[in-house]
Amino acid sequence: MNFMTTHRFELEQTDRIPPAPPYLVWGTLLPVFGAAGLLLGFAWPVLNFWRAQFTNPSSFYSHGPLVPPMAALILWHYRERLRVAPLAPAPIALTLLLPAGTLLVQAIRIGSGWIGSLALLLTLAGSAWLLLGGRWMRIALPAFAFLLLMSPLPSTLLNQATLGLQILSTTMAAHLLRLVGCHAAAVGTLITLPGFTLWVAAPCSGFKLLLSLLTFGAAFALLLDGPPARRLSLLLATLPLSLAVNAVRVALIAIAGAWQGPSAAHQVDAQGALITLTLSFVALYLLARGLQCRTLAGWPLF
Repeated sequence: MNFMTTHRFELEQTDRIPPAPPYLVWGTLLPVFGAAGLLLGFAWPVLNFWRAQFTNPSSFYSHGPLVPPMAALILWHYRERLRVAPLAPAPIALTLLLPAGTLLVQAIRIGSGWIGSLALLLTLAGSAWLLLGGRWMRIALPAFAFLLLMSPLPSTLLNQATLGLQILSTTMAAHLLRLVGCHAAAVGTLITLPGFTLWVAAPCSGFKLLLSLLTFGAAFALLLDGPPARRLSLLLATLPLSLAVNAVRVALIAIAGAWQGPSAAHQVDAQGALITLTLSFVALYLLARGLQCRTLAGWPLF
């Protein structure tokens, strides 16, 4: 009896895995901390570029600070799948990490903010892939792809897109004004009404609203329940929705200017961001409910 008890005790002791020595733990973590500090040093100019873009009142990227928390929420939403994903280093990730790191250094050297932004996000994705493995990264990939929505576009592409949306918003707003009985004519980016002329400038083009709504629409699509086709349709709806809502905003500014003068038009314009975002969120909510989505990140909000 004593022999059996002793033998069982020895087996239990043998099955236990002894903890790793402290020098082995720190030997693994120190290179990671060192690489993170080095990446932070290289990324500092890009972080300053982001701060300038996110805080500039005339920037199209005021939604930028909200992107990382929403990406974290997406990762939290996938937490059960991430928890069971096997973790293992993936050396193949160096095929992404090394070119992205080189591009980051070159972007900082030439002072290109948008290239540096893209390179930094690719470097972060490559680092996570290298440390945590391919299976973990496949699950977390939507959250890393979502971070691209905070990366500013090149100024040339931004100017071309803004001009195109200016003309489109002007045309749509003029059609809305004629539908409600106003004598409105659109020429380029000008809307002419009796006694009042409105110039649809770049801030009124709707591009800022489009980027913000695309960001929130993508977050909705990733956090909602339901088949992928329904969530994709919600994301695709952000483009016509942003154009329609911005056209309503421009039309309201024109009506206020025609009825009450330029000061009233400025007041409506100042409240335009609140009006458009409120209308957009209500439309997204109703669209998600119409698509029979029931939960957002597991919460029953519909």
